[in-house]
Amino acid sequence: MNNRIFVFFALFTSAIGVNAISFFSNYIELTWEWPAERQIKHKVIVEVIELSKIWKLLKSPSFAENLPDPMSLKGKILKGNTFKKGALIKLKLPKVELNEITEGSIVMLGMVSENTVVCIKDKPTGLSDAEENVWLENIECN
Repeated sequence: MNNRIFVFFALFTSAIGVNAISFFSNYIELTWEWPAERQIKHKVIVEVIELSKIWKLLKSPSFAENLPDPMSLKGKILKGNTFKKGALIKLKLPKVELNEITEGSIVMLGMVSENTVVCIKDKPTGLSDAEENVWLENIECN
């Protein structure tokens, strides 16, 4: 009986555009797009807690699902007004965008909407709170 309820809920939520699996996840799902000279509306500081390669057996015709060398980044929000401090995020992005970013890195995510990331930048080490605020205010995505 419980399986039937879950299946019904999964079908219902997918019909209205909600991913039932992510509904039960602790992670806020973010999407990746390239900047295309769009204005950054939100900047958040994130601690990278896990990086992993996404293995794709089947290629999707959707460009968003067909990122080159896709990686999964899981992180914890440290600063920003878009999400509550301590919130967990999950982002699929191309490996090339990571540069030298590794697990444990502190990064800035530049966002054009509340769930669309267009850039990721490694935060310089050793910044004071005031220096971090200036860096965050002036960092650009290009």
